[in-house]
Amino acid sequence: MQVSGLEAFLGAGLTDSGLNERLRAWYHQLSLPDFTYECQRVHRNSRDNLKRLRNLIQALFERHGCLLVLRVDLGYSQEYGAWIDYETARHHRERLCQQFHTNDLFAHQLGYAWKLEWGMEKGFHYHFVFFFDANRRKEPVTLNERIGELWAQSITGKQGTYRNCNRNAENIY
Repeated sequence: MQVSGLEAFLGAGLTDSGLNERLRAWYHQLSLPDFTYECQRVHRNSRDNLKRLRNLIQALFERHGCLLVLRVDLGYSQEYGAWIDYETARHHRERLCQQFHTNDLFAHQLGYAWKLEWGMEKGFHYHFVFFFDANRRKEPVTLNERIGELWAQSITGKQGTYRNCNRNAENIY
């Protein structure tokens, strides 16, 4: 039996009345003041994060003549993605960030930003942007690949995957 993404999310095998019940319960939760407050808090945090990122980028450009910018998406293979919980994803991100101080891959790193997302098919995954001194670091595609491999092999114990967003970036972004 094949289950669609919606059925998997809602619960396979729900009857029409069961589905209606679940939808009524969700609708009720959506109308609660706590939910509205939480939505406003998330929106406010998102707006503040964007402002801080813009300030970081502006400060980096003011201090450095040339930046090497890398974007890499870090996630989990289909085999493991559904089983990775928030705490595990957070732990992996923290392990990656610890590498900034000891791993030569991150020599001449000037800053970074990340965003955690969750998707039904991908599970938890991160979008990272790294800023390096372009006068001291070259080869963005290779450096991005090496960071992705560090994530996929060492940080996540071979449960991770990555997307090198700098490869063919001029045609995609």
